[in-house]
Amino acid sequence: ARAHREAARRVAGVRLRPEVVQRQIADGRAALEALARLAEQLHPMKPLARGYAIIRSSSGEVVTNRAVAEKQAALAIQFADGSLGVVPEGASTAPKAPRPAPKKASPHPKPDQLKLL
Repeated sequence: ARAHREAARRVAGVRLRPEVVQRQIADGRAALEALARLAEQLHPMKPLARGYAIIRSSSGEVVTNRAVAEKQAALAIQFADGSLGVVPEGASTAPKAPRPAPKKASPHPKPDQLKLL
């Protein structure tokens, strides 16, 4: 009985106080809200609302300098409210058609009947 009372006394001293738990929750909430604000500021579309644009090649890659842009047959400029296709000066007006990939011969001929197992 004495050991039981001693254990109960130790457990009573270890109880969590609500203010300790509530403070940790509030601190976590504040940190999460700060991260959410930072993520909103760093969103790649945010600068578009301020008048900037994203320039992409015909393959969809972001173009970051003039030398790459000059080599493109067509570009897409992405604004906050949509995209606009443009042709760089000196580029041909007709975009080059992509070359079809050569077909490789299969080393194993395909059977007439597919195996189920």
